[in-house]
Amino acid sequence: GRRARPAICAVQLRPRTECSAEQLERWLCEGRALLEKSLRSRRPADSVPTSAIIGEASCHSRSCYQWIHIPSGDVSAPSTVAIVFTRNDDLHLWRSSTERQAWLDRGAGLARDGASLLVDAEKITLQRDDGSLGGWLPADGSGTAEQPLPPPPSWKVA
Repeated sequence: GRRARPAICAVQLRPRTECSAEQLERWLCEGRALLEKSLRSRRPADSVPTSAIIGEASCHSRSCYQWIHIPSGDVSAPSTVAIVFTRNDDLHLWRSSTERQAWLDRGAGLARDGASLLVDAEKITLQRDDGSLGGWLPADGSGTAEQPLPPPPSWKVA
C-alpha cells in the first residue's frame, strides 16, 4: 500500500507596516488552533501519527505537525511560517479545508496589499530521512520512527 510521507509547507507573510506583532501573533495562534481542529475532525484519533515536538527538554507534547514561525527582523521583509507534517495527506487536508480559507480571509485586513498575507508558498514532500534531519523523521516514510531520537540540545537548534 501507499506509505505516508512527511511534507513541509512554507509560506511567507507580508503584513502591513502598521500591523502590530501582537495582531499577527493572535492571527497565527488562531491558525494553529484551526489546523489542529481541522486534522482532528477529519482523521480518526488512532490514525494520527506522532512526532516529538522540538523544544525544551521539559516539553512532552506530541503532535502530527510542527508549526514554526520565523519573524522578520525588518518590517519591509516578509516573515516565514513553516509547517512540518508527518503525513503529506495532512498537508492536503489542511490546504483544502474551509477552515483554512476562512482564516486566510480573516487575515486579509492585516495584509500589506489588503488581499492576502501570503506572498509565497512552497510545498516539499520528503521521500525519506536521509539523515540530514537527525533521524527526527522516519527513514521509511511510515509516519512512525523506528527508534525515536530525543531532540538536540537547545543550543544546537537555530
